[in-house]
Amino acid sequence: MRMAVLRRICLFDNVILHQGRLSYLYSGRVPELPDIMTNWHHNLHLDLVPLAASDISSDMLSAEVQHFARATLTHRQWHLNYYHSIAESILDVYNLACMYFQLCNLHTRDDVVPIFLDKPGVAGWDARLGVTEGGWRQVLPAAAEALQCFYPKPALWVADPLLHDKVVVIKTAVAGVGPYNRKWPGPPETADRFRSVYQKVDTRLTTQYREGLLKCLGVQPAQFHPAGPYKVTIVNREYHAGRHIVNTQDIAREVNAMEQVSNCS
Repeated sequence: MRMAVLRRICLFDNVILHQGRLSYLYSGRVPELPDIMTNWHHNLHLDLVPLAASDISSDMLSAEVQHFARATLTHRQWHLNYYHSIAESILDVYNLACMYFQLCNLHTRDDVVPIFLDKPGVAGWDARLGVTEGGWRQVLPAAAEALQCFYPKPALWVADPLLHDKVVVIKTAVAGVGPYNRKWPGPPETADRFRSVYQKVDTRLTTQYREGLLKCLGVQPAQFHPAGPYKVTIVNREYHAGRHIVNTQDIAREVNAMEQVSNCS
């Protein structure tokens, strides 16, 4: 696959979402839309089809219409995982909005709406949990809260049944992975290729994102002491059981109850 496709980012004017389908509205000659990757790990590309203004259906003309000035089009990879949601998926939205709409501060993006492209049965999407916003409010409220820190408007989801019969009109939408990718590079057999394609996200942008999130949530970051000394407690859990922030309060309570911990000054 050509490098340009893997790293391409494009802005589109006049995008329409209707019945789970994204269309690019045009008049005149049929445009040739570029191939844009939205998820490297699963080889997913932007599904955007040209729609001539003269071909707008009667269903669309009679439907309820919602207008948005700007939108990001991104794919939430493994979005039922805290880490992937907060450290990757929301950062993807922030990266596009900051770099291509020049909107990088907290609570100043009322005209930007995140639109997620994930659909049932694709890349870890769980149909049992996927309702409005793909289940974040139901199963990962922390992710939904973090997203709202930056984007007060409720996020949209292409497969949301609540939007199925509406027409969503977006004046300008941005889509694509771009040259900078915060995603996990994958196992060794894919990591080398991933790193040959993508660079790390600019640390200034990740710092802005982290500090903005901490400020919004009222969290005071811990003070680190690089010189040590350190006391390390290892929680021996199976890998698959330790990847999510589940049972952390129980674990912390049990660790603090240990004699060797409670005797530390």
